[in-house]
Parts: sequence; structure tokens; C-alpha cells
Amino acid sequence: LIYKLNKVQLEAFRKYLDENLKKGYIQLLQLSAGYFILFISKKNSKLKLCIDYKQLNNIIIKN
Repeated sequence: LIYKLNKVQLEAFRKYLDENLKKGYIQLLQLSAGYFILFISKKNSKLKLCIDYKQLNNIIIKN
């Protein structure tokens, strides 16, 4: 991570991971590439997760 997460952001990230793993939207993988995440505060005080996939896109084999 390039940005440090505070307690609220870390809890939101864990909740996001748990919910999406259970739904099958995401899965655990071990990749040699990583990506940065950060949270943006929305007007309604909720947090929006933003993911920078540049590094991941660089290693994907395109059709």
C-alpha cells in the first residue's frame, strides 16, 4: 500500500473483502504484481474504494 489506511478505512476494506469473497466476486490469488488502493470520502460520509490496476494490466496477456 502506498497510502496508510486509518481504522475506519481498514475496517471498510476488510468488510469489502469479506463480502465479495463470500459472493464469489473476488478470489484469493498470489500474484507477483500488486496494486494500490485508496478510499475517497463521498458526500454522504461513506467511503468509496478506488483501485489502481496499472501494474496488473501491464502483465495481463491480451487476446
